[in-house]
Amino acid sequence: MSVKYIPAVVVVMLLCLATGYFYLQESSFTAGLTVTPATVIGFGSKARLSTSVNGQASSTDLQPVAEFQYAGTSYRVKGRALGYPRWQLGEVVDVYFSEQNPHQARIKRWDELYFHSLLSSAFLILTLLCLLTNIFFRKLIKTKI
Repeated sequence: MSVKYIPAVVVVMLLCLATGYFYLQESSFTAGLTVTPATVIGFGSKARLSTSVNGQASSTDLQPVAEFQYAGTSYRVKGRALGYPRWQLGEVVDVYFSEQNPHQARIKRWDELYFHSLLSSAFLILTLLCLLTNIFFRKLIKTKI
């Protein structure tokens, strides 16, 4: 292997480690937590993404704010993920929360639970695609010379 590929290999290895770490952290988060229903009562600061499709404007609600009850007290949890499919006001969702600290909660949906794992995986895939594209074009150029 050429020395010029060492930085790329190091980056790929670090991204693999980061993805594994995030997955283990996010998977273990739900261990021992309680699931309860919550209602989407609003949208957070990252609430809107407007796009125009065929001249028609549309928006996606990205960050829900859900409220749930525990021991006679209301608690809120903000979403942290992508918002696809779109969140609806009044929608009932399940929430993982800690009975010892109900403020420690997360909406029970795959993109909410594994958000950092998904981001890290996306960066890993993009890095691998760039690396493979680089190798492909270098080989293509060498064969034409």
